[in-house]
Amino acid sequence: MLKSENLSSEIAISLLFVLMWHAIIFIFCKTLSNDFFNYDKYIYKQKYWEDNGFFYSKRLKIKVWKDLLPQYISRNGFSKKSLDSLSIEYLDMFILETCRGEWAHRGCMLIPLLLCLLAGLFRGRQPSRPLS
Repeated sequence: MLKSENLSSEIAISLLFVLMWHAIIFIFCKTLSNDFFNYDKYIYKQKYWEDNGFFYSKRLKIKVWKDLLPQYISRNGFSKKSLDSLSIEYLDMFILETCRGEWAHRGCMLIPLLLCLLAGLFRGRQPSRPLS
């Protein structure tokens, strides 16, 4: 059983780690070239399991809660909340920012794995290996 001060320390370190990880992802998103977020890359292509958006709309019910989450908009901001123009330049920027957001979300999805590794290190033991 963990002592309460060890648990408090582990929670504090984990929260700090999560904040730092999000900051790293944010910095990468802002500093990587626009070419890095090319919509033709596999990472941004629609996957079969997404079922043309059905997974997000019906299973995750994303339209119910998506507007409750904050959206990063830079000083010379670009909001993805709605299409403000149908010009080629605007649509290209919309696609670029959507790819940037997708990359950031995927980077942040590594947090549970990284926290498990951090917890194993914090407790002084190796993460368990799956059985062969």
